[in-house]
Amino acid sequence: MAGEAYGFEIGDDKLTTYKKAPMALANIKGHASLVYYEVKSDLASAELLGASPGYNVMVEATLHEIGYPIFKLRDRWDFYVDGSYFNVLSLKFCDERLCEIYRHRKNFEIP
Repeated sequence: MAGEAYGFEIGDDKLTTYKKAPMALANIKGHASLVYYEVKSDLASAELLGASPGYNVMVEATLHEIGYPIFKLRDRWDFYVDGSYFNVLSLKFCDERLCEIYRHRKNFEIP
């Protein structure tokens, strides 16, 4: 498989992808937008996140070096622009290599 989109390249390893993520997401999110990812609250983080253990919570994706070990454990990374399920960039890894780049966007307007 080959290809690239949004600043990511199919076949890159997780560390390379993680290092590309801040710039790539900055290009996607626009000027005033924030990018989030979901974490599951556990006993250690429940008070800090303000959620009972077991709940999914959106947190801002700052993507500092200290966060890489958490991302390394996952084979799918979902980033939510403005914390919305209507603007998502998903990165999927197969055998520790980026194998799928998927963008889901929907316009949502209330009259």
